[in-house]
Amino acid sequence: MFTQEEQYTKLLEPIPEPQQVPQNDNDVISEVTDVEQ
Repeated sequence: MFTQEEQYTKLLEPIPEPQQVPQNDNDVISEVTDVEQ
């Protein structure tokens, strides 16, 4: 069972591509601003 957990942690550890992060952040911010307005 530990092997499976280790595999999941290893997959989660690596940060996603830097290009995807800013895009996701912008999408979230746009949604939040739209809701606030």
